[in-house]
Amino acid sequence: MGKPGGPRDVSREYDLESLRRATHRLSRHITDHLNGEFAAIDDVAALLRTLCAKGAGDKLIMRVVRSYGIEPAQMSYARPVEGLPGTVLELGAVPQLRAHAPSHVTLSLLEWLDTPALIAAERIDAPLPATHKRHTWQQLINDLANVRGSHATQTIAAWLDVASLGGVHDISLADYIIESAAVVVEDTLRYTLSKLGHPEDAPEMRQLPVRPVGVDWIRIGSDGSQLSVEADSFTSSWDAPDGDHHILSFAAAGKRFGTTARLKGGRVSAYGFWGD
Repeated sequence: MGKPGGPRDVSREYDLESLRRATHRLSRHITDHLNGEFAAIDDVAALLRTLCAKGAGDKLIMRVVRSYGIEPAQMSYARPVEGLPGTVLELGAVPQLRAHAPSHVTLSLLEWLDTPALIAAERIDAPLPATHKRHTWQQLINDLANVRGSHATQTIAAWLDVASLGGVHDISLADYIIESAAVVVEDTLRYTLSKLGHPEDAPEMRQLPVRPVGVDWIRIGSDGSQLSVEADSFTSSWDAPDGDHHILSFAAAGKRFGTTARLKGGRVSAYGFWGD
């Protein structure tokens, strides 16, 4: 309860109405982003923060799920972060809606948000020390929303400088992190709003992954003299066009290089490399 004459606590009905509105906005901005609208990904990041991060005024999904006593939606990921010696940057636990192999980890959306997602060196030329910080998914969402989505920040998290090394498909690694989280969170909201008796507000099912080849684990390493790149990818379940598709791109020492996947009949027939 709030103090007399001051702000009052919101009801669970208010939170549910906020969730319904935020879901419509999230879907609209994801569609704009996938259609190539400039800076739409920033709006996606801002909404993900409201829905998923743990700051004041955020964690909306958690608040609604707990106040109404429903089970949070389930999801999965293929490979966690490992933090091997020489790692400059590693991204893992990239979400998928459902497990595609026995090795995949299945967990709730709320558990996934607290799962380690990224490990990064303090500087591009300084691989990980013996101890290092692991960033969870909700922390990544919060950091990215602070940079572009919710605020015009005056400080930038160190891992974002390291992440600027790379990109996935035709977007930056930071944007790919937000895109990967957003399309799965959007789909879990279909389940949540239907369970709460509001199927009319549930997002339409989107074809996932939204790109012909998805990436669910990336590691950039260094032996002190040169960078190395590793990645796990998976093909889309929808009818992706045959041909070469760029997967990863990186910039180092004034040069750009990356990997490609050659698709044939919906499957990867070969991997390749490109460079300046």
